[in-house]
Amino acid sequence: MYTPRIAKVGLTFEHSLKVLENTKRRLYAALSIFKEDEEAPEVAIERLWGALGKINREETAELINDLESRALLEVTQKAEPRTIRLHDLLRDLMHTELGETGSMRHVNY
Repeated sequence: MYTPRIAKVGLTFEHSLKVLENTKRRLYAALSIFKEDEEAPEVAIERLWGALGKINREETAELINDLESRALLEVTQKAEPRTIRLHDLLRDLMHTELGETGSMRHVNY
């Protein structure tokens, strides 16, 4: 659900998001399928992004590093296997961008 709180987050992070090319932004938005307040293993993200964007393991790692440098996600475990978490407000914003009735569902890994 789109709320004023999400709108404020959207304005704050819009600069970081708008410089992402469309494919990378779509891949980032796809992270919203992971459960709120849970860490997602990099291997699960690699599979998701590989299916959606046809990117490989190295490209996945590079994109994760880029998104972390923009403060769009947090790498919660730096050692292999890495885990990633989205802030709940960013996750809500990206979930809204995908569409409330989008075909993507939360995944268990």
